[in-house]
Amino acid sequence: MGYGAATIFLARNNGRLVFTTTTAAAVTQVRGNAGLVAVPRFRDALCVWGAGEGQKRLFSVSCRAFQSAGSVVPPTTAPPPPPPPQAGTRPPTSRRRTRPILTRLQKLRRLAAYLAAFLTISYISYETIPPARHMLVALIRCTRLLYAVTANIIDYKIMFARHYAADEYTEDELRELRRRDRRECHTRSSGRLFEALKRNAGIYVKLGQHISSIQALPKEWTEAMRPLQDQCYPTPIPKLDDMLRKDMGMSMDELFGDFDPEPIGVASDFAHEAWNAEKVIADFAHLKGKTALYVPEVLWAEKRCLVMEYIEGARVDDLKYLKDHHIDRNQVSQELTKIFSQMVYINGYFHADPHHGNLLIRPKAKNSTSPYKFDVVLLDHGQYFDIPHDLRVNYARFWLSLIAGNSPEVLLQRRKYAKLVANISDDLYPILETAITGRAGLEDPDLDALGGQAGGKRKSLLHLKNMNNDELDAIRNAMVEREGLIASIFSLLRNAPRRLVMILKLNDLQRALDLSLATTHGASRIFLIVARFCAYAVHEDDQLILRERRAREGLTTDWIVDYIKEWYNFEVFYNGLRIVEWGMDARARAVKVLLWLKGLRERGWEGAFEVSAGLQT
Repeated sequence: MGYGAATIFLARNNGRLVFTTTTAAAVTQVRGNAGLVAVPRFRDALCVWGAGEGQKRLFSVSCRAFQSAGSVVPPTTAPPPPPPPQAGTRPPTSRRRTRPILTRLQKLRRLAAYLAAFLTISYISYETIPPARHMLVALIRCTRLLYAVTANIIDYKIMFARHYAADEYTEDELRELRRRDRRECHTRSSGRLFEALKRNAGIYVKLGQHISSIQALPKEWTEAMRPLQDQCYPTPIPKLDDMLRKDMGMSMDELFGDFDPEPIGVASDFAHEAWNAEKVIADFAHLKGKTALYVPEVLWAEKRCLVMEYIEGARVDDLKYLKDHHIDRNQVSQELTKIFSQMVYINGYFHADPHHGNLLIRPKAKNSTSPYKFDVVLLDHGQYFDIPHDLRVNYARFWLSLIAGNSPEVLLQRRKYAKLVANISDDLYPILETAITGRAGLEDPDLDALGGQAGGKRKSLLHLKNMNNDELDAIRNAMVEREGLIASIFSLLRNAPRRLVMILKLNDLQRALDLSLATTHGASRIFLIVARFCAYAVHEDDQLILRERRAREGLTTDWIVDYIKEWYNFEVFYNGLRIVEWGMDARARAVKVLLWLKGLRERGWEGAFEVSAGLQT
């Protein structure tokens, strides 16, 4: 390799290493000499390998020592001593800097200093910079949730991969072993996720509340998440007082004459919640005397502070409370369905989180306009969604197609409106149908016979029997065992509009409420109420289309015929549903009477009322 205008070579001479410099022109003359090797140059040093006494050794030599030919270096690893300085010149200095050798204690001290600096900066950022605080909290929450999900995935994979010796157990014993292992895995996994959601708080609690209301999930999951429905974890009083001082400029004692430190509920985003509450009151103002809905009055609201009217009552599914106050649980369930159907299909603006903890029931107040003996108090107005007109109407038409009797035309309509509202292909249609109705798919060949007529005959929702344990177990087993079903559900949720997903969540919560109320009016009763509101929504849309058509074409004979036909079909269908509802309500009252007689015979006078109220079976 070149050094300046010369090339440096390495040769062996009687066991010694000889460095020779030559010009580039002379390289070809000495290249063939035995033992001659070109040496690479690295800045001001040569790193060469040479053979000495049968061993290879590494030599690091200063290039400055070999600017003349024939320099000889002993076979040693130490570099040669520098030449003596000439008179009037400064001795050469080495350009290499040697780093100080740190002891283990010094390294630990340096690491501790770095760690202390990092923690100090993190703490200051957390306390003074909101984005940094939010990022750190989000990182902790995501890590906690990721750990729970990962552990659950591993647990389920191990459980499903477990093999049993077929020759040691009978078929029934194997089936029971698998069910036991699944139940134990469900319990472990739901417990992990419950702890993660509880510690994360906030929106994660909402997720747990929704999981607790999905009947298709194994009961170990729904029961594990049930405490999240009304057991949120409030902000400590000192932090709450500091927040009031920052936001309001006054302490808790200065703002309130009396303050109970024991919270009755937990909520959040308050100014927006107050606006939602006022909008709901306005949307239902024209229904005074026709609805039991009551929204607590908002006294004043700020971003992080909300003062509302205090309401005494109980959870809407507290059957003992309903019995003690002579409130008909069937009417409560029906009124809940009417309230949320009004929001979804008529108003186009709905409460997306009506779980058990957000609904109170109380006896009818003195100033109430409820047509029943009770008021339904709706709380926590932080999560609302509006529905575009086309989605609202098409979803209503889809519901009506599920109510209608089966025919080739109706089956085509179901898929047509399913594509319009959920943006899905035909293969996902049965999953959407089950997600909306909470029942085994009307056209699912494996589940069809469980919820309706014998033989698996195709039917409408009105032909469904009450959901029994066999149908519920079939849905739960399909969730766990059917290959590709979970992936199809995620595909449905990914493709469907977000507002439709929230409507599906609302449907799950409504079904959970009806189930917890132990109603006697049958499964079809709720579907009839939904159908009546859907029919009214479609009627309003058809009327709008007719008005726009008259504006374009004028008053024609065809228009008059179509108007009368639309009005007649709506009145017949709508009032026909009401007649069927009256008949089902009469049957529900008869069932309660029979339950009272059964309780009287088996448990005596007090037991009769408990059985009739659904407290005992």
